[in-house]
Amino acid sequence: MTKNKYTLGVIDEEQAELNRLHNYFEDDFNVKEIKAFKNIDNLVSYIKSEGIDGIAIDYRLREHNGKFNVNGDVIFKELSKSLKGFPAFILTNDSIKAKKESKSINSFFIIDKDKTHLEDASEKKEFLREINGNIKLYKDNISLKMNRLKVLNSKKKRGQLSDSDENEYLELNNDLSKSFIGTTP
Repeated sequence: MTKNKYTLGVIDEEQAELNRLHNYFEDDFNVKEIKAFKNIDNLVSYIKSEGIDGIAIDYRLREHNGKFNVNGDVIFKELSKSLKGFPAFILTNDSIKAKKESKSINSFFIIDKDKTHLEDASEKKEFLREINGNIKLYKDNISLKMNRLKVLNSKKKRGQLSDSDENEYLELNNDLSKSFIGTTP
């Protein structure tokens, strides 16, 4: 029986690193290498069209070959604005420096690339389970919001929305308009 997998997008400027990350993640995820994009809207469109469920972004993107004109922290921030709560994390060789430079990003989302070199099977499994868990949590949260919105929409059609229901309805619509669900394992 084949295990359904989430699709993980990987952004890195170095092909050797993309290959290594692909090999690291491929047993637990469908891996899509994202080699270039014009702007955040182009990236969001790609995420949606390819059914990407989460994304790993290299921190130092603009240092090696000029395909990217910003670093991963900028992409992370813009992506977080465009797709609220979308499962994304930054991979870096120097997490201490990245955390200092990217103060507006919760340090939980900045991960040292050493984690993608884990040889210990239990440590690797835990790291990959954490990523899968974040994607599942995101999808479950959206599903809950969609179900609640259906209930409120039904009440609205019957003219039974209270003021607090109306506020919740508007908030859920706004949240869901900034969310995205890709594939579902």
